[in-house]
Amino acid sequence: MDKVRAYAVIEDGKINVPTISNARRAAIVNWLVVEANLMIYSKDTDEYIKQLWEENKRDATIIEVEVSPLDSPSTDKINH
Repeated sequence: MDKVRAYAVIEDGKINVPTISNARRAAIVNWLVVEANLMIYSKDTDEYIKQLWEENKRDATIIEVEVSPLDSPSTDKINH
């Protein structure tokens, strides 16, 4: 399969896998929910999310990455 552009939060030189998303905003929202334990609602504006990110990101940064899906191993391959 082809590689696709995605965004992720990186901390301590490592990609925070739960933050990977096809949109920069979504990667930030994922981090705010998972790492900062904040609730984000569909009514929250981009400006509000940016403010929360700036206030909570510590040493985290957002990066663009390329990802390529992997085929799931079949049960037959796992069991043998």
